[in-house]
Amino acid sequence: MTTNLEDYRWLTSRDAEPYLRAAAASSGSPAEVARFRRDLSPARTHLVLEQAELRRRARNKFARAEEMFFTRRGLEQATDQTVAAYKAARLVGATASPGPVCDLCCGMGGDLLALAAALVSAWPNATVIGVDADPVVAHLATANAAVHGFAAASVLAADVLADHVQATLREAAAWHIDPDRRPTGERRTRLEAFSPSLEQMQQLLTLNPAAAIKLAPASELPAEWACRMEREWIGFQGECRQQLAWNEPFARHAGCRVATVLDGRSPRSVVGPAEAAPPVPVTGASSKYLFEPHAAVLAAGLGDVLAAEHRLTRLAANVAYFTGEQPVSDPALAAFELIEVLPLRPKEIARWLAARGLGRVEVKKRGVDIDPLKLQRQLQGRGNDAATLLICPVDGRVTVHVTRRVSQP
Repeated sequence: MTTNLEDYRWLTSRDAEPYLRAAAASSGSPAEVARFRRDLSPARTHLVLEQAELRRRARNKFARAEEMFFTRRGLEQATDQTVAAYKAARLVGATASPGPVCDLCCGMGGDLLALAAALVSAWPNATVIGVDADPVVAHLATANAAVHGFAAASVLAADVLADHVQATLREAAAWHIDPDRRPTGERRTRLEAFSPSLEQMQQLLTLNPAAAIKLAPASELPAEWACRMEREWIGFQGECRQQLAWNEPFARHAGCRVATVLDGRSPRSVVGPAEAAPPVPVTGASSKYLFEPHAAVLAAGLGDVLAAEHRLTRLAANVAYFTGEQPVSDPALAAFELIEVLPLRPKEIARWLAARGLGRVEVKKRGVDIDPLKLQRQLQGRGNDAATLLICPVDGRVTVHVTRRVSQP
């Protein structure tokens, strides 16, 4: 299906509104598609039906998803509004002047919208400038800014290395970039393979060092960046969503690793050294409670830092389960109360659970080669009570810790 910029301009116009409303209520049946095709070209029929699907999928990222515009890839790569709002508040809050803020490789506008909202709150006359090389994506970002009433936001369809973009960047109070990690179609983690590349981003930093660079959670920084930048892994809804490299003007902990969890009432940050933290002791046996750090904490390599903060010990070597005698309330930790320790014998475990009315079973594992979802389905029973099984090797034996979930990130 071939679509062009004119089709997308039509999609964001008032002419498309009745079709978008109809598509939102459509099941996509052949008869309904045929009704659209009586008025619209195949390309525009595809766009309105796809937009209805993408808006439904976008609800968990954006409160006003039903009014916004997306491409499939743009939605997948977009920062959801909770994470974007946190990043924008941090960037704008540390910006020294009300000059323009640039969002490079802005996509359909997840971070752009959050930056605009933060800027309007801090400096009503400030502007945010988005830049994206794809004219379609830049047009949709412009439409999404209009949906939210951000008249101070503008989007340029241009390469971030273009002369006029670099001139704007020199005058900016701050800038954020989300480099393309799939320029050849395959997802990459090495900065050299991004677009713009490591060398090109270094060029942008030379023009203006007041930067925040979005990276994949597994990306590594060059040594010269790592010593001066703060690396922050951001977690939300139990997942590690992204890594940010904050350059010197914004680095609260220069040269350090930070994990920030947004699942609590306020952001919770765990700060550690640039290199691996000293390991906490390994007990080889479980105490009354077991704990699993948030995915962002583990991605940042800060499990031992968090465990030491709460005086926990590691259950087993190379396994990210920790244990302690007291419950811990921390958005960065999932807590489990130990009920029983069993060997990994599924039939025996099923009988044990059934005898205690534990019919709703969650299975988690680390360091063992099993399919947790398959075992979880196998162990579901008729009881109303819930149990979480934490499976890992302890002293060379695969051990099942039957627990009751106390809290989760």
